[in-house]
Amino acid sequence: MDIVTLDLVGFLAATFMAALVAGLAGFAFGLVAAAAWLHILTPLQTASLIIAFGLIVQGVAVWKLRRALQWSRLWPFLIGGAIGVPIGVAMLRWANPDTMRGSVGVLLILYSIHGLVRPAMKPIDGGGAPADAGVGVLNGILGGATGLAGIIVTVWCGLRGWPRDAQRAVFQPIGVSVFAMSAVVLGASGSVDAETIRLFAIGLPILLAGTWLGLRLYGRLDEAGFRKVVLALLLVSGAALVISLRPGGAAAEEKFQKLTGAQIQARFAGMELTDQSHWGEVFERNGTLGIYSMGHKSVGKWRVQKDQLCVESGKEPGGGCYEVWLSGKNVELRNQTSSVPLGGVLQKPTDSR
Repeated sequence: MDIVTLDLVGFLAATFMAALVAGLAGFAFGLVAAAAWLHILTPLQTASLIIAFGLIVQGVAVWKLRRALQWSRLWPFLIGGAIGVPIGVAMLRWANPDTMRGSVGVLLILYSIHGLVRPAMKPIDGGGAPADAGVGVLNGILGGATGLAGIIVTVWCGLRGWPRDAQRAVFQPIGVSVFAMSAVVLGASGSVDAETIRLFAIGLPILLAGTWLGLRLYGRLDEAGFRKVVLALLLVSGAALVISLRPGGAAAEEKFQKLTGAQIQARFAGMELTDQSHWGEVFERNGTLGIYSMGHKSVGKWRVQKDQLCVESGKEPGGGCYEVWLSGKNVELRNQTSSVPLGGVLQKPTDSR
C-alpha cells in the first residue's frame, strides 16, 4: 500500500470519526478532523473541508432537531454572533491567536473537570436574552479570531441547564450559520482547488455514514449521558488546544524574524518551500512558480512587492501577498486574512521535481 493510499485511508477514517462525534455530541467535528487531516492535507485544504463537511453535518443534525428549534431562544445568539465575528476578524491584526486558543483550552479543561467531578450544578436562569446575546458576541469574537465557533455557546447552554435537544437546537444552528458564511467567503475568493473538491466527493459518503451512526447513538442517550459526553469532549478539546500550541510560546515567536523585500528575493530565488511530504512550491529565478501537491503539478508566478512575497497560483489555493518570517529553514507566511500562518521548510529543490 503506497503513501498516497495510506493518506487516503487516514483521511477517510478521520472523516468518519469526526462525523460520528459531531452526530453524537453536536460539535467538535473540526477539532477531531483537523487532528488527523493536518498530517495529510495542507492547512487550506483542511480548513476548506472542515467548513464544507461541517456545514453538512450540522445541517443534517439541525434538520433532525427542527421540531426543537425555538427562534425566541435562538435569535439573541445570532445577533450577538453577527456583532462579534467582525470584531474577532479585526482582532487578527494585533491579537495572538495561539494565546487565545490556549486561554480557551485552559478554561475548557477547568470547566469540564469541574462538571465531571460535580455532576449536579445549579442552572443559570438570570440575564435572559441580553445575557444570551452577550454570549453570542463573545462566541462570535472567538470564532472570528480563531475559528473556534460554537465552543462558548456550547458551554453556556450547559450552564443554562437546558434539555439536550434544546442545547443542540441552539449551538448547532450557530455552527451552521458560521460555516455557511465561511463557505461563501472561500468560494468567492477562489480558495477551493480541484483536489479539495475531489477529496470532498470521496469523503462525502463516509461523512454521511458517520453522521447517521452518531445520530443513532445520540438517540440512545439520556440527559445525564448526553451531559457527560459533552463534558468529556470539551475536556479533550481543551487539552487538544493546549497541546497544539507552538512549542516555546513567546520564546519560539522571537526566533522568527521578518524579512525585507531584498531578503525575500535573496532567500527564495531558486529555492523550494515545502512541508517535506505532500506539497512543494519551487521559486524559479525568472519569477515562475512550480506548484506540486499530492502528485499534481501546476504553474504560477511569484514576485516581491513592498516587503511581501506575492504569489499568483492560478486555479490553486494560496495566492496573495504575505509577510515572510524566517527561523533557520522554517518559514511562516503571514497575512491579515488568516489567523493561522502558512508554514513550511525552505530548501533546495528536490531531484524529483
